[in-house]
Amino acid sequence: WDGEFSRRLGATLFYPLIGRIASTDRAQRIVKDHLLNKKEFWGEHVVPSISRDDPAYPDQEYWRGRIWGPMNWLVYEGLKAPEYSLENAAREMGMKCLKTFLAEWEEESHVHENYNGTTGEGDDAKYSEPVYFWGGLLALIGLLESSKMSWKS
Repeated sequence: WDGEFSRRLGATLFYPLIGRIASTDRAQRIVKDHLLNKKEFWGEHVVPSISRDDPAYPDQEYWRGRIWGPMNWLVYEGLKAPEYSLENAAREMGMKCLKTFLAEWEEESHVHENYNGTTGEGDDAKYSEPVYFWGGLLALIGLLESSKMSWKS
């Protein structure tokens, strides 16, 4: 290591929200400026491991832009902090995660290790196991958010 920090943006950018160590203003700014930014992390399928505008993102190999259930779970946990008032982002993320999960589940009954950040497919990469339990975290995020909406109705 040469002592320089990486300038690449990864989904770990949102991890300080989990520990509630970011101020409310900073948490809301991180989400608005980065998570909900379609050039970086937001899209039809979320949350990719690296920013969509990163030069490695188009590779869609392993940590180069793929969507991972555990990483999404940690981002989601940060969004649920009541002091940050990010419920809308958590709800939208939940619906997107469920959509990604269900597309392949309904067609092929697969729960992949990771999914393409652009297409949501799991079968498109050599290193994406089709029977991997932690991909189910995407469904869990969506189901938790769906149940909140039905309780409020």
